[in-house]
Amino acid sequence: MCHCTQRRGRRKKEGALCRNKASIINICTVYKCEYVHFFVPVKERKPKRTDATLNDLIIRRIKEIRKSNGHSQEYVFENTGLDIAHIEIGRVIPSIVSISIFCKCYNITLDEFFAPLNYPPKE
Repeated sequence: MCHCTQRRGRRKKEGALCRNKASIINICTVYKCEYVHFFVPVKERKPKRTDATLNDLIIRRIKEIRKSNGHSQEYVFENTGLDIAHIEIGRVIPSIVSISIFCKCYNITLDEFFAPLNYPPKE
């Protein structure tokens, strides 16, 4: 039995349409049941803009500051709430707010954080 019948499925009338991801067809091929399912088409999302070099520099800078102060990832997590382990392995790209929280923990400004990066280089 289709899980949608418990919510708001309607009995299929002769010639009724069932929309699945690829096309509109006369028979429900998604759930193979006697109900009509309507799926709302979702807009394709544009790929996010990322700069791998900048992300790598930010991650290195975070590690550098943390290690120069002799702190563990657990210490940073306990004091900031940031999942620093995922940031340092590159699974999560830190936002400017996350970097700001990190800087507050080490009592440095954003300018001091970004100054040694020198990115993008001037031509």
